[in-house]
Amino acid sequence: MSPWTADAALAVALCVGGVLWELYEPHQGMEPPDAVSRLLIVVVNLPLAARRRLPFTVLAVSCAAAMLYHHLGYGYGQNNMGPLLALYTVAAHRPLGWAVTGGLLTAAEWAHANLAMVRANSAMAQAKPWSVLAQSMLVCACVLVIGRGVLLLAERNNSLADLSERLRRERERAEHQAAVAERVRIARELHDVVAHHMSVIAVQSGLARYVLRTDPATAENALELIAESSSEGLAEARRMTSVLRVDAEDAGSEEDDVFGPGPTGPARIQVMVDRMRSAGLPVELVVMGESRPLLPAMDRSVYRLLQEALTNVIKHAGLVRTRVELAYGTAELSIRVVNDAPAEAVQPLPDAKSGHGLIGMRERVLLFEGTFRAGRSPQGGFEVTAVFPLPVPVGEER
Repeated sequence: MSPWTADAALAVALCVGGVLWELYEPHQGMEPPDAVSRLLIVVVNLPLAARRRLPFTVLAVSCAAAMLYHHLGYGYGQNNMGPLLALYTVAAHRPLGWAVTGGLLTAAEWAHANLAMVRANSAMAQAKPWSVLAQSMLVCACVLVIGRGVLLLAERNNSLADLSERLRRERERAEHQAAVAERVRIARELHDVVAHHMSVIAVQSGLARYVLRTDPATAENALELIAESSSEGLAEARRMTSVLRVDAEDAGSEEDDVFGPGPTGPARIQVMVDRMRSAGLPVELVVMGESRPLLPAMDRSVYRLLQEALTNVIKHAGLVRTRVELAYGTAELSIRVVNDAPAEAVQPLPDAKSGHGLIGMRERVLLFEGTFRAGRSPQGGFEVTAVFPLPVPVGEER
């Protein structure tokens, strides 16, 4: 049932009830009920059908008709519920000023009816006017408090509904951002893995085809390296894409275990350098300072950065002499990858702001608030440098 239908049914019920009350209690006032009294009963109660749309107007009409009804001497105990219901509606749907004004208007109507009843009934002649007025104001005050309480409850419910809606939108936005970040993360990892291993495979397959008939042993070694590199690349890709099939409850917070490349640190980097050397890239690894364990995420980022840097050497400069330097300092880890390729040998050579590989390397370094630079070295080759801030060892803290 709609609110308008309910209000209309209530208004009709009050009209019918008022008329029946007059029929069965005809001696409640100085004047007997007639057509005018019944018309005033309708005027008092029927406008309540529109009480939600025009609350104060309905209250004014109802109070005016009720005061006229009692002024003409009809039943003094009748036609008082309509104004109270209209006052409740004003208190529950309009600002406080309108509610107080409506309360005074309704209190005046009730006081007028009660004082008329006292004057007409000799048994109530001892009643004090101030007592009658206080009772009328008390009744109207109770209705006002109830109406304002309903209004405050409705406003609070609306505020909670708005807050719930905002929280729902924020949660959806956070989930969307998390999904986008995860896709970017997976894409970056897959790019590094696929680019590295495919570069090794491309170099070794070309070598195997070139020496297949003249040097079978070298061709066999190249094919073995292709098989090893493809198997390792497939295993790493499978380990990363398995994140897409893990439920949130099962994933926990150990996502580093999923994305981790296995054993890390200088030993893992040495394995990668040996593999690149086997692929034909003359690369040298130099570790300066005392190496120490890094955070898992930083260790993985260092590995991926070197992997991408060496892959770019093969892709853009060919099998040229390359030097990888790791310098462990007290507060930072410096990385430098530089090759000796002449300028005319690089086809093409990306600058520091283009290419997905360089962007990925830069993001890995900036994630730890480090510094990154990629460009031509003073000697003419291409150089990649990165600095990762390290936590100060406990024994060296000030």
